[in-house]
Amino acid sequence: MRKILFLSIFTVLALFILFPGAALAQSADTAIEPKVKKIVMMLNIVKKEYAAGIAKGEIINAAEYEESQVFLEQAFDRYKSISAKGKDPKAAKALATSFSLLVQSINDKKEHNAINQAVNGINSSLLAEFNVKLNQSPTQPVSLENGQRIYHNACKFCHGVAGKGDGPLAAQFDPKPAVLADPDITGDAGSKPFDNFQIINVGIANTGMVGWADQFSESELWDVTYYIRTFSNENVKLPLMTAGLIAQDDKDVANLAGKAVAEIRGLLEQSLSA
Repeated sequence: MRKILFLSIFTVLALFILFPGAALAQSADTAIEPKVKKIVMMLNIVKKEYAAGIAKGEIINAAEYEESQVFLEQAFDRYKSISAKGKDPKAAKALATSFSLLVQSINDKKEHNAINQAVNGINSSLLAEFNVKLNQSPTQPVSLENGQRIYHNACKFCHGVAGKGDGPLAAQFDPKPAVLADPDITGDAGSKPFDNFQIINVGIANTGMVGWADQFSESELWDVTYYIRTFSNENVKLPLMTAGLIAQDDKDVANLAGKAVAEIRGLLEQSLSA
């Protein structure tokens, strides 16, 4: 009996040290977090599409304006599916009202600033309500090699090997796949990696561009993001993963392991006394 107890305790200790995240996973709703992130990214795209489709209360690009409406509708529907799982029912109701007001504002073709402020307010409330943090840069070192592998397995058939929108399936789509080698889309001077990251995550409404958030992990999507930016940047700027950041991660793991060891020692002492 004592041998079995000791084996169980040391098994737990090994799990704590080798997989510290596993011990914390139960305290967070891992199913809700990606959904919240996706809603936020969709709303960010709503702002961009709306700005490209409306000027001074008039439609200047019907396709972009329609995409902003579709993205907003999808984001609202996604929020409705998770609203009951938030921390505060009153905050959930207020968020639903904010969504409805944003829908009306876009239908009324309000000024860009009003739309931006409304979207930013909803996003802030969403992240706070579900205790989610959305990083606008990678939290792990980027692998261009892995990004290339994923791109060639999932993206080149539409966007082409060099991102020129000339893949073997490109002719089947209307509108055509984006030219990722266009500096306006992936160039450092005219865009940010997070812009590409969001599109890769959620896709583009009314086009053949699907969202890949359900197929790949966040780190994999960042790998692809930086790989496609090599198409229009001779020396793509990779995010700096400083030694301090890595050291902090190691320190956090060490702290978790230390706490686990202390708890296990307490359990051992109790078992010996028993």
